[in-house]
Amino acid sequence: MSKIDTGKGVSQQRDPSGRIILKLDRKASGDINRLWATKSEDFAKLAKASGLDPAADFIGKDLRNVPIGTGGPNLAGFDFTNADLRGTGLESCKLGPTVVLIGAKLDRPARKAAGAAGAILVAQTPIEKERTRLLAETRKRQDDVQAWIEVGDFERRVGILVDALAAYERALETAKRLLVEEPSSASRQHDLAISLGRIGAVRQALGDLTRARSSFEDARAIIEQIATADPSNTDLQRDVAVSLGNVGDVRRFQGDLAGALAAYEAALSIRVCLTTADPNNTQHQYDLSISYERIGDLRRSEHDLKGAFAAYEASFKIRASLSFADPSNTTWLHGIAISNGKIGEVLRLLSNLFGALDAYKRGLDIIEVLVIKYPRNTEWRCDFSALNERVGDIYRAQNNISSAANYYEKSKINWQILLDIDPLNANFKRGLIIPIERIGDIREAQGDLTAALSAYKGNLLIAESLATLDPTNAQWRDDLAYTRRRIAELEAKIAGG
Repeated sequence: MSKIDTGKGVSQQRDPSGRIILKLDRKASGDINRLWATKSEDFAKLAKASGLDPAADFIGKDLRNVPIGTGGPNLAGFDFTNADLRGTGLESCKLGPTVVLIGAKLDRPARKAAGAAGAILVAQTPIEKERTRLLAETRKRQDDVQAWIEVGDFERRVGILVDALAAYERALETAKRLLVEEPSSASRQHDLAISLGRIGAVRQALGDLTRARSSFEDARAIIEQIATADPSNTDLQRDVAVSLGNVGDVRRFQGDLAGALAAYEAALSIRVCLTTADPNNTQHQYDLSISYERIGDLRRSEHDLKGAFAAYEASFKIRASLSFADPSNTTWLHGIAISNGKIGEVLRLLSNLFGALDAYKRGLDIIEVLVIKYPRNTEWRCDFSALNERVGDIYRAQNNISSAANYYEKSKINWQILLDIDPLNANFKRGLIIPIERIGDIREAQGDLTAALSAYKGNLLIAESLATLDPTNAQWRDDLAYTRRRIAELEAKIAGG
């Protein structure tokens, strides 16, 4: 008897009389039995019963007029990339962010339903894929505070602060509900404090300092209560110091410098104690350097530049010591670069432009090495642009226009690279405005008003898109107003000849 393998667990054989007999392997036979036993018209259940893979077996398939929508099946996890789904009633299905419809042929009602449900209709960037994954995971973990915090952290990282705030508020609601069920649970109280702290950070970034301060103060009170009940827990002591730092920041931004200093010094005191008790703990040492850096920021706000320099130098020495002991640690190296930037800023304010330039360049040299080694580290790339802009500012103050333009151009190119990595990141879009603005100012100073106007008109497109994205963001509104004003000024100059 001859045998021909047809694939998919099916082979055909001919008996001596020439008749074809189909033979199923064990898996195919089991799939058929399960399909026969499935008393349902639900497409998703039928696909599962027949052994089909929702994530692979429907890609590119012609499914025209197959009654997929019958019974409103849940199509979570189905990938219909490049499939023909016309006439299938897809709009009656349960769709969502894990349903892939990239390049699929859809009826108008189905496309509308898919868009409303957040199904994937176009190819996603890696960042968009990460957002989809996080949201899908969170839907499975509705009662997990950390899941909502992860979503908020992601949205905050990509600059969508309104969505970040919404996620953190969901985390807060969940934490409050779980705390009612377990009122004596330190873990539940800790979740509540973390949620409040995250909400405070977003409100601060949005310029809502009064509500940010309230959130930070509430978080601090909860953390202090937990830490008091467990005084030997160094992690909780560290959390108290972090919380005090947040309180100090918002007080400083509100102009309450005395209140900010009190919070910073309380955090410093805790960190000195932690470092003294465990001198080999490098995290405690680095935290101590952060406290000195914050005090330096406060002294600079008070125009106490010598005090600021001393605090920044203390922070720098700790980081340099850590890096000397562990030269391969990129966190310590990054910290040194930031310290150099802070020291450079004080020297600039002291009118020591050569000293400032030297400090900025030392920081920039470190960041450039890190960016070359880790080109997709977006935090370091942001710092790389910032330090290029600082160097450009110094050269511009020294009337070295060509060098200034060169560093601004480096910053612009780097922001464009960041947008290639994450095209939807609002922080990166806002960052790109700064070097373009500086380049426009240089072109104006050189008498090339047309080039200056072109630069500002490029910024106008970015500023308008950001202001539309989040009308509540005061910084973005100010950017838009300033850009429009500069365009009007340049147009008036050009018209006046």
